[in-house]
Amino acid sequence: MNRLNIFAAMLCMAIILGLTGPAAAADAPAPGTVIDKNNIDQYKDYFPDFWLDAFHTGFNGFLRPLSITIKETTPNPMPAPFLAASELNKGKYGIDAEGYITGGSETEIVGYPFPQLEKNDPQFAQKLMWNYDYKYTLDDMRGHFINFELRKGGKISTSEVENWLISFQNRMYDDPKPLYETPQGYRNANLIRNLAPAVQRNFLTLLIRYIDQKAADTTYLYLPSMRRVLRGEAGERSTPIMSSTQAPDDFFGFSGRIPEFTYTLLADQKAIGMADHKMNFESTSAINLVDTLPIQTDGWEARDVYVVEVMAKNDKYPQGRKVLWIDKETMTCLYAAAWDRAGKLWKVWQIANSKETNNSGQGTSPYATNLGFDLQLGYAVQMIGSWKLNGNGITDADISIAALRKLGR
Repeated sequence: MNRLNIFAAMLCMAIILGLTGPAAAADAPAPGTVIDKNNIDQYKDYFPDFWLDAFHTGFNGFLRPLSITIKETTPNPMPAPFLAASELNKGKYGIDAEGYITGGSETEIVGYPFPQLEKNDPQFAQKLMWNYDYKYTLDDMRGHFINFELRKGGKISTSEVENWLISFQNRMYDDPKPLYETPQGYRNANLIRNLAPAVQRNFLTLLIRYIDQKAADTTYLYLPSMRRVLRGEAGERSTPIMSSTQAPDDFFGFSGRIPEFTYTLLADQKAIGMADHKMNFESTSAINLVDTLPIQTDGWEARDVYVVEVMAKNDKYPQGRKVLWIDKETMTCLYAAAWDRAGKLWKVWQIANSKETNNSGQGTSPYATNLGFDLQLGYAVQMIGSWKLNGNGITDADISIAALRKLGR
């Protein structure tokens, strides 16, 4: 073959590869496709490596081997007022050497601080995570959750919690908006009240984050046996809460303080995740499961995601690294995984996102529930809830120390 023919053959091959994409990547499954252990190898590139065992063994029996049905990918955008506010931030803010936002008062941040973010930005990953941190989730929420808990070789037990969440910043619907000013400078708060079993009843946890980026989060615990409120240590953010595989920094996949970590973009790809979750407290509280956890098998979509590696700056932080699969449109995690300091896989989470309508009748970003596995401890929890998004009238008084004492009586 002469040089001209060799060149022509190479050109044809390049064109073919350009049209078909990488040979190892299968086409995204069409709506209605069932994925199970028989064909998961065909679609493995759409899932984190650690999640593939869910289809084969159900993580050695924690689940029935997974069989899911793919639905059509449908939009789930942020609220229009949030996106409009985000556009006003274009070019306004920057990030300093320590990872903090610069360019204006922190109380004025409404929407994404870094809209229209481009991957060629040298601070792309850091800015992406600030957008993740400032995404719209809710003005307030009150929920009732059931936790299905299973230890390796055991039987399922359940626990119940009430949950109050309030955003003081980035409020879109409930007055005062967009900022509910408090003397303490609260940004958001999460109050968790254990209801059952009886031995856990009225154990309360209050988590507070401040608008001041340099202010450490505050944790308060109410211990019913002592009838006292105690202030938690800073390290409580990495300590799992009762009846959960999650520490506060693990909520929704990742809830750590952004400047305390470094970030690396690992991939920009499609992933299949739970995007239209329908199970709730009422539909699952009567389930009589014995030895496997409940999981919804429809409502899975192919979504565009960023895969981001998270590393703590503090070398005493118990997680050596974490990886997040972040949905580009909703800025919520579909999956998260954590490794210990020795580099061994420790915990994994599948986060089920839902498509909600808030109390104002507007579509809103999804609320996340978590299926978590502590692989080293042999412990798994599926958390499923029912909630009312917005319009709950939660105030700063409802997340105070006095409120903890009142609820704990």
